[in-house]
Amino acid sequence: MLILILVLSQQSIATIEKLLGVVLVAFLNLGPQPAVLRDRNPSLSPDPSKAQQEMEQILTQHSNNVQGILSANDGMAGGIIAALQAQGLAGKIPITGLDATLAADQRILRGTQSMTVWRSLREEADKAAQIAAALVRGRKPPESLFPNGKTVNNGMVNVPWAPLRPIVVDRTNMAVLIQDGSIGKGQLCNGIPHGTGPC
Repeated sequence: MLILILVLSQQSIATIEKLLGVVLVAFLNLGPQPAVLRDRNPSLSPDPSKAQQEMEQILTQHSNNVQGILSANDGMAGGIIAALQAQGLAGKIPITGLDATLAADQRILRGTQSMTVWRSLREEADKAAQIAAALVRGRKPPESLFPNGKTVNNGMVNVPWAPLRPIVVDRTNMAVLIQDGSIGKGQLCNGIPHGTGPC
């Protein structure tokens, strides 16, 4: 069994690999110990057309023998799915994404992308506003925004980290995007058959 991970950096692949077992077993149902092809191509960019070219090469090299794909984001997932469609594989190989873009949400509803990961814009805006308001007043932001004093190194210093709760989105719970105001139902359901997901 071959699982492909397409990422943009060593850092992102380390993060993805921490979640790999959980995603594959719980969501993709592909078993606990698949062989993993880690693509660390430094030339790979979030450009969907480049991701498509990369995927075409991988499919050729492995004779289309790929059982799952973890994509770094939804833009790349779109290019990867275009490569899969050319081989008649779109919708047959589970593929993940990140960002819950409109195009990805519609691919999920159409069955060519399995899931995406989304973070609430309302939650993000609320935390950003609290931090900005405190800094403007010359105060420290509320410690409650930074659980356990967590930080992220930006290459120069450790910066306090206010995490957002990631949510796995598929067609069964996509209504959460509408409820949050992240996307309008009319936008999401444009061209999608009635009764599919929240449409």
